[in-house]
Amino acid sequence: SRTGTLLYLEGTSNAGLTLAEVDLEGHVRTLPLPPRDYSRRGPSWSPDGESVVFSSSLQIYTYDTRLNTTPRQVTFEGSNISPVFSPDSRRIAFSSFRDGTQGVDLLVKDLDSDAPPRSVLTAGGAQFVTQWLTDALLLFESADDRGVGELWMLDLSDPESPEARRY
Repeated sequence: SRTGTLLYLEGTSNAGLTLAEVDLEGHVRTLPLPPRDYSRRGPSWSPDGESVVFSSSLQIYTYDTRLNTTPRQVTFEGSNISPVFSPDSRRIAFSSFRDGTQGVDLLVKDLDSDAPPRSVLTAGGAQFVTQWLTDALLLFESADDRGVGELWMLDLSDPESPEARRY
């Protein structure tokens, strides 16, 4: 997070992992969520420090750490991992494999809307979001069919035709 707090997964069994945080002084706090099968790609803090986004059972959830509410499921189709918040904490980008696609694509979901996520990059191989740097710039890892990955940037300045280029 921007305050230096690290979010991580505790445990050894995929089905029994818990979310925990550690601050700069080394204080560890396990978040009050039941153990589950969290994806190893993620979780991620919101830039405002109020929420966490994570993948579990191949769906994306948000969790408000201030209110300690039940996690909110925000995806309902496909296999979804690697979620990150936008700089304004109002959207998330994530990686998704869906029927009819060639690989793992990048999608964006507006958290203030019930509208489905929109695809921002469809390509062969697998794309894994790593960070949402600015309103218009996503950083992602692109892996080919052999699993060889490279770091790429996706320019979202023109939402109708996002442009990807090597980092």
